[in-house]
This record gives sequence, C-alpha cells and structure tokens, in this order.
Amino acid sequence: MRDEPVFAGIQLCLSERVATDRWAVIGPSEGFVIGAVDISSEQTLERIELCGHPRASDPAQEPSGPAFAELDPVTVSEVLADLTELVTR
Repeated sequence: MRDEPVFAGIQLCLSERVATDRWAVIGPSEGFVIGAVDISSEQTLERIELCGHPRASDPAQEPSGPAFAELDPVTVSEVLADLTELVTR
C-alpha cells in the first residue's frame, strides 16, 4: 500500500498489513513521485518498522512499535521477500 501523496505528489512510505493490527512500514530516503517512480534517483530505505497504522512515523523519533519477533515466521519471511524484491528492481 502506498502512503497518501503530500507536496508535489510525493509519497513518503510504503506499507503492508502483516497482522490484524500491525503494518510493516517502509520509508525511503526521498519518497517517490506518483505515476513517475522511474524518475526518482536511487534511494536508501531509511526506516523499516512495525506500526499500528499504515503511515510513516516521525523519522526523528526512535521506533516504539512492536518488534518483528512478535510476528509469525511465515509473515516475517514474506516481508523479507518483499524487501528483497524492492531493493533488487
């Protein structure tokens, strides 16, 4: 799932529901432009965390959400597979 666009149509995070009340939220360094993902330069994944909502948290704060160890192993494996696909495209 993509985040809601902000200034100039930029999305600041991607998220995926991993449990009833948990989302894996990925925050790229610059975000990406809606409809023109290919014009973005190479980015760093600055934050990968679990949250109770599908939105990016404040990067200035330390993550305070649940740990990935709280998820079942199959779900963690699926998240890792998605991350691998994301960084190898």
